Amino acid sequence: LFIEHAIYVALHIISKAKLQNMIRFIEHAIYVALHIISKLNLASLLASLHNKYIQ
Repeated sequence: LFIEHAIYVALHIISKAKLQNMIRFIEHAIYVALHIISKLNLASLLASLHNKYIQ
C-alpha cells in the first residue's frame, strides 16, 4: 500500500512538472510569436513611411 502511494505521488509530481513545462513552452511560443509579429509590424510600418516619403 505504501509503495503504491509512493508511485502515485511520484506520478502526480511528474505530471505536474510536465504541465509546468508545457505552460512554459506555450508562454515561450507566444512570446516568440509576438516578437515576430511586432518585427513584421515594424517592418511594414517602416516600409509604409519610406513609401510616403519617396512619393
